[in-house]
Amino acid sequence: MEKNWGVIGHQNIVEFLQQSIKRERLAHAYLFYGLAGLGKAETAKKFAAEIIGHNIRLATELFELSPAEDKKNITIEQVREWRRSMSLKSFSKNYKVGIIYEAEKLNRESANALLKTLEEPAQRTVIIIIASDWSNLLQTIVSRSQQIKFLQVSQQDIKRALKDKVADSRKLEEIISWANGRPALAVRLAEDENYFNEIRELKSLARKLITSKLSERWEILSREIDALKNSAEKVSRGFKLVEYLEADLREELTESLSVAPADNRRLLKLLNLAGRSKIDLWSNVQPRLVLENLLINL
Repeated sequence: MEKNWGVIGHQNIVEFLQQSIKRERLAHAYLFYGLAGLGKAETAKKFAAEIIGHNIRLATELFELSPAEDKKNITIEQVREWRRSMSLKSFSKNYKVGIIYEAEKLNRESANALLKTLEEPAQRTVIIIIASDWSNLLQTIVSRSQQIKFLQVSQQDIKRALKDKVADSRKLEEIISWANGRPALAVRLAEDENYFNEIRELKSLARKLITSKLSERWEILSREIDALKNSAEKVSRGFKLVEYLEADLREELTESLSVAPADNRRLLKLLNLAGRSKIDLWSNVQPRLVLENLLINL
């Protein structure tokens, strides 16, 4: 068996899941939650493979659900089709596993459709719900799931895992700094050069938004948000900008801990507003309005 399932960090979680399989004490539903980029999806896939038993059966006994590429939410039609697939008999009479990615993007209708599956669990079926922000989930879904919180991983663990993938030591340090304890994000930065450059650009834009005059901020919004035609793209781009604004503000807060408390209160207020902005972006509020409200207060 691959050590720690090949997952970077999260040893306690992997060990708990391994023991659950070994002792045949699997819950009907699990909720994996924590920041984006922590490796929740990778852990869920490894867990599913271990439950099902053989990778060759993953194609017929693993059922995955995520938002369509051009949609902001997981629709009720998607959940209904996923439920239909999950209800089919297993070819091997073994376990079936369903994984729901980005579950915070379930809307009210699709969440209620999922709830029916959780209320009427089928035998030898395991559902893994993955969410970066579980506060957007129905409380009844949360309460019917075994909750597993993913935390940030040490920089040392990430560095050890990536040192053979990234030859440039300076780039490796950048990746570790940008990932901020999120191994899945670090791996993507290491393996995808285009994504690495995109994140570098986003960090630069976030810094410009913080340091520029208000008129310049509106110009950046026009170029980065208004120019996009697809609503889902606008939300995604806006969400990423806010994430890196948050990262910049956290760095500023860390550096200013020895400064007057009033300054720290201002940064904490901005961080709370940034968090609220991310929620609003996924709640169908206009991306431009959300970002304007945040940038006015910077």
